[in-house]
Amino acid sequence: MEIYSDDYFPDHFGVGVIRKNLGTSLGMFNPLGEQRPSALSAHALEIELESLLKPMSLETSSFLETYWTNDPGWHRFSLKGIITNMVAQLTAEMRSGKELSQKPEWRRLCVEYPIGIFIAARDLKKWPKILHHVVHWFLPSWKKLRANIEEARAIFTPIVEARMAKSREAAANGEETPVYNDMIDWLDERAKGRPFDAAMAQFIMAHATIEGSADLLTQIIFDICERPQLAQDLRAEILSVIGRDGLTKASLSNLHLMDSVAKESQRVKLLFSGTLLTPHPSFFFPSLLS
Repeated sequence: MEIYSDDYFPDHFGVGVIRKNLGTSLGMFNPLGEQRPSALSAHALEIELESLLKPMSLETSSFLETYWTNDPGWHRFSLKGIITNMVAQLTAEMRSGKELSQKPEWRRLCVEYPIGIFIAARDLKKWPKILHHVVHWFLPSWKKLRANIEEARAIFTPIVEARMAKSREAAANGEETPVYNDMIDWLDERAKGRPFDAAMAQFIMAHATIEGSADLLTQIIFDICERPQLAQDLRAEILSVIGRDGLTKASLSNLHLMDSVAKESQRVKLLFSGTLLTPHPSFFFPSLLS
């Protein structure tokens, strides 16, 4: 069966639980209509990846020098926390534009939202479905989620309105309207005039891009740390391919060892995380049962 389209899986994930149980009545969790955030972000990345590579590479180096330092001595830090913040910072400008991405409070809200929505979904499922439309007003996790959304709107709205004003002014003066290579523009173009909640769409994009990427990257680093020779082999491949072809979309596709390492880490992680899901009656894994 197709996991992507199966109705069972949304019950296990935050946005799915809330949308399925509450529909659009709260006006908070359906900003993109029926479009999936992962599909939208993938579309945007496919268009703009080439222009993002070098800035993101420089930003990564700067971030790691700040938080990991160049000190070769042993020092402790929380890997998952640092990686989550790094992914949030690296994707902030792509998602929200330069001005929003430079606001620490905006980045904090984008990191907190994916975690908060899962906690809210978990708390909601503890109550009978018939009470969901009432009980969410009193649950602490939901109060915090709503407060975060309102704070985000207060930050987001003035900046977007200023952008729109600049575009109108340029059009009125017969000048070329500003072009912003970010998801605010991409989503507006993708909507094709259909109404959507742009502020909440930013949170949904954060949900799609930050938590999953940070979780997988953390696992990949752990796996590499267990295999010192693999780290050397990966470095050699990067030096060979990037040194020859430069940092481009095409050269990334030639990092075959890196691609294999990422896929294997993802495969093994999903295999051992499978116990977190309640088995679906129509699912079976022949390779595991044979």
